[in-house]
Amino acid sequence: GLTLDSRVVSVDQGGYDLRFGDSLQEKGLHHYVITVKTRGDAFPENDSWRLAVRVGESRPVLVVSPFGEESAFFTLMKRAPGFSVEACEPRVLDRDGDPAPYCAVILEGLRAADISPRSAGDISSWVRHGGGGLIVASAGPGRDGSDLAGTNLGGLLPVDFNVGRGKSHLIVALDRSGSMAQKAGTSVKVEMAKRAVLAAAGFVGSDGLFDVLSFNTGVLKTYSGVNGVDLDALGGRLAAVKASGGTDIVPVLDMASDMFRGGQAGVRMLIVISDGFAVGRDWSEAVNSLKSAEVKVSAVGIGDEVNEDLLSRLASQTGGRWIHLADASEMPAVVAEEARSGMCMTFVTGSLGAGPVSDHPAAGGVSTVPDLSGRTRCRAKEDAHIVIPAGRNNPLLTAWRISSGKCVFLAVPLVERYAPRWLEWPGLQALTEGMVRWCAREERANSGL
Repeated sequence: GLTLDSRVVSVDQGGYDLRFGDSLQEKGLHHYVITVKTRGDAFPENDSWRLAVRVGESRPVLVVSPFGEESAFFTLMKRAPGFSVEACEPRVLDRDGDPAPYCAVILEGLRAADISPRSAGDISSWVRHGGGGLIVASAGPGRDGSDLAGTNLGGLLPVDFNVGRGKSHLIVALDRSGSMAQKAGTSVKVEMAKRAVLAAAGFVGSDGLFDVLSFNTGVLKTYSGVNGVDLDALGGRLAAVKASGGTDIVPVLDMASDMFRGGQAGVRMLIVISDGFAVGRDWSEAVNSLKSAEVKVSAVGIGDEVNEDLLSRLASQTGGRWIHLADASEMPAVVAEEARSGMCMTFVTGSLGAGPVSDHPAAGGVSTVPDLSGRTRCRAKEDAHIVIPAGRNNPLLTAWRISSGKCVFLAVPLVERYAPRWLEWPGLQALTEGMVRWCAREERANSGL
């Protein structure tokens, strides 16, 4: 007899969506009464309808994520009616995790090294023979789900990652003007910039192209590697770089553009490290040339006198990132992260949109999704259903049935850097619930919702 919730709304302007999610967390029989009143109604006794919903035991969901209880999935599933949720880090799953008690398992950002063959085999058997529901989600470069294809989980995934972009080509443009010999914070700028170049080089593949252009008012080709990087040789070349002279960024942008155009690399990235102002002249043609060559430019500015307007626009117009550092000691880690993200062959960054959402139940009833700035590159397998597309066979959400179970792959990392608008989007709750409800293991009669 307890009234858990009641609402009065006006529908003069059309439909109104009411959600009574909190009440459905309570076990038992719930009665709903819907009454629609209209002015001058001659038969008000016919204006009410009754609905009864029986809620059984909550259906348990496990979220396995390097973020633990900070995972967006954990927060979203805590709000989902009819479910209970637990979260653990990958090492816990590998030690004593058992999927059998759960109706669905969400693996977010797992790498192959995070899960043993035994654990992967247990999950595979639980899905194929136990009717379990598996959701695999990207968490960004290096944790985009692609290397799970080589584990026992690979056959469960509704996507593959053999989408080929050819070789990668990374160029780092290093400012060697006189002001780079000064400190920013606790460290000398040019020395930290050299360390940053070495850190970035570690993310160039064995068949990748890597060049270092050092510039002041002129440009020197400091290092060039065509099949990976010889770190000893690179270190020797960088040691010879001395800071002197003024700053002009246009020549180095022109040279980098020409070098990219002369190659066949599928992934092209330029990282600019600078602390100064460019000589006053037009640089828009250089930026347009990089854009037409499909080069992504990330710009790292150090100190108080950096040309923030130029470098931030250079990054934004080419799909890269602008990063301003007050302390030069932060440079190696920041530049390494940019290189890791940009050189990842299975992860795409930049402003990305999505196509129309299908009416598949895994979509949770949403019809559109926000733009994002990063996603895993993948391709739907034969017989898989693309729920949310992003161009021709470039899915954001893919689902399929596999033996007696189901699996969903979400290519969108639910983290601030790559999907800020998704995290603010009210529809994310419905989408997450839709994925879980569709793929969750079917319960026996008289249990569940």
